[in-house]
Amino acid sequence: MSGQLPQDQRRLPAPRSGNEWPNQFVITKAANKLDRLVAEMARMVRAINSLEKPTAQRVELAKEAAIDCERRVLPLVVSKDDERSEADELLDRCEPDNWRDENGRPLKSEIAKMLAIHMGSIPMPSNIGVAVFTRVLLDDVMALEPSFFILESACRELRTTKDWHPSIAEVIAAIKKQRGEWCERLDAVECIEGVYAELVEAIAEAEAQLATEEERRIKAAAERRRAEERKAAKSQPLVVGDRVRTVDHGTGTVLEIVPIHRFYVEYLVRFDTTSLWHLSAAYFERLIAGDEGYEPPALPMIEHKPSLPMEPITLTDHETC
Repeated sequence: MSGQLPQDQRRLPAPRSGNEWPNQFVITKAANKLDRLVAEMARMVRAINSLEKPTAQRVELAKEAAIDCERRVLPLVVSKDDERSEADELLDRCEPDNWRDENGRPLKSEIAKMLAIHMGSIPMPSNIGVAVFTRVLLDDVMALEPSFFILESACRELRTTKDWHPSIAEVIAAIKKQRGEWCERLDAVECIEGVYAELVEAIAEAEAQLATEEERRIKAAAERRRAEERKAAKSQPLVVGDRVRTVDHGTGTVLEIVPIHRFYVEYLVRFDTTSLWHLSAAYFERLIAGDEGYEPPALPMIEHKPSLPMEPITLTDHETC
């Protein structure tokens, strides 16, 4: 192909057999499964945040997120019978044992082999100084200390999206992009159980809060209903025997309804101060059960004639019977 240099002109070591390396199917399978963890953890985080102001609908959505996590993704990270979890086994298969040295850092020879395969899979313009390019590329990639699966994912992305070999900047950007995506996956493996537990706790707290608010709402509704019933009872027309209260005379009992003319009546009230008054209904507050002064005190019996006195009638001893 025009513009592509022969393999022997590249300044990277020729790749050894890659049989000991995981193939892209293994890494893609791991990425897809771990992406489910990332998605479910993000969903649970959103649910937790939504429960800061809980509603019944938000609680139901949070429960659905918790149930889906428990059924679909927690089995990937939960170990059984002291065995490694499925997620740990997937990650173990994504990097060969000979990728790192005894200090845990990637071996330069292994990264060089990966880059050699990568460069051999994409045409390179003929005007590129291959010796300088490959040496600088290897140094820059080594500085990032990429895991095998990160570097493999970056190289695979580049060779499937680029017609010509990318610049060093593009290679580094692709590695950093894949590092970010794999960090999210690894964080999900590490944190999803804790996020699930936090969501379960948040649901319980939200349900308790909603129950308290519902109890408060029911209580407030009952109080409003009682207030309306009291208001309706107090607004009923006065009848003989009703207990009433005025600002000036206190509490008393209606003894008689006195018609004055066709559209107006007054009420003869015996107040608990043992005085009688004819007053208009505008002066009265009708008392009902539960009001202070509703129960009449023990007072001496009196006789009265229907009349309209201008002055209060004060009881004397000879008027009692």
